[in-house]
Amino acid sequence: MTKRTRSFLFVATGILVVGLGTGLVASYMGGLQGLTLIGGNGPAELEYVASDARMVAFANVRDVMDSELRQKLMQQLQPGAADGANTFQQETGINIQTDVDMVLASASGETVGKEPPLVLVRGRFNATNLESVARGKGAVIQEYKTKRLMTHSEAGMGLVFVEPNLVAIGSVAALRRAIDTKESGNNVTS
Repeated sequence: MTKRTRSFLFVATGILVVGLGTGLVASYMGGLQGLTLIGGNGPAELEYVASDARMVAFANVRDVMDSELRQKLMQQLQPGAADGANTFQQETGINIQTDVDMVLASASGETVGKEPPLVLVRGRFNATNLESVARGKGAVIQEYKTKRLMTHSEAGMGLVFVEPNLVAIGSVAALRRAIDTKESGNNVTS
């Protein structure tokens, strides 16, 4: 894996962790009303999560980005703290603050701790641009059940648009399993 690819993956993972962490803090500060998974079927994106999931995390990024807590946190940040997000936007064309609506991460069965989690991100993305960026970083396009998987052998990771405006990121095996899970209907909600 090249240094640039590794840096890109670290920045993307960092943005995901910050988003999920901010979501948890906002949920805690807001009285936990944002945790809709308790007592409900949860978001529709759970249809891609296998029934043996051992960990599921969800963040409504849109609510977090619009929250007063985030506004206060942004005022406290040092100048230049958003450089990672700016680099990510320059490379992918995705503005985390305006283009991402929700993030869901899950780890299934024996893969917990052994491979990266499956991450589903709903938002407004330019599929053609993301495919071009992926190819530029050495990704190979594969077809799997009518879906175009963008995979990078060195990173062992891939990306696939499972629906318009819903992208899945994870290991190639996790991406295929997510597509199969949605098709079979045997998911974490069942």
